[in-house]
Amino acid sequence: MSSDISAEQSYAYAELLEILSFLNKKFIDKIPSKMMNIFNKNALTTYENHLDISVPIHEQNISKKTAALIAVLALKYWCETDEEITILKEVIAENDKNLEETRKEQYHPDKIFESSKQVEEPAVIKSVSIEETLNEETTQLLDYNSLPWYKKLFTPFRNLAFKIFKKTNNPT
Repeated sequence: MSSDISAEQSYAYAELLEILSFLNKKFIDKIPSKMMNIFNKNALTTYENHLDISVPIHEQNISKKTAALIAVLALKYWCETDEEITILKEVIAENDKNLEETRKEQYHPDKIFESSKQVEEPAVIKSVSIEETLNEETTQLLDYNSLPWYKKLFTPFRNLAFKIFKKTNNPT
């Protein structure tokens, strides 16, 4: 596998080669040998065949890149008449249109805002002054037996600091 080919592309080449092995030789002969060499050279060497010849290709789980490669090969080498080319181009255009519509629907601004409206708004935060906080903290009864040792040691100092802070910041 060449270093400039992604693992996904390498997998697609290997999967394409498996599909080509099911086709009639006349279809493979229509593909230029240079292109076949690229597929063979860059195909994933650890690829395990997973396709079943008895199941139609559209019902099998092939990668999107492999499907795109098949479409390009069909358009450039396998379509024999202008009518076949036109039909294939129409199918590709229809698929592109459907994909675009799906994306428009998925990322439509109204839907984005609708989904954000469904999210609950955060609760209003109550504004509390420092004095109220200090009063609540210093007047709460503490069970010193349930506190860890380090909190037992620093709680009296903390309460004293709050009392001093309250007196120095209180203009009355």
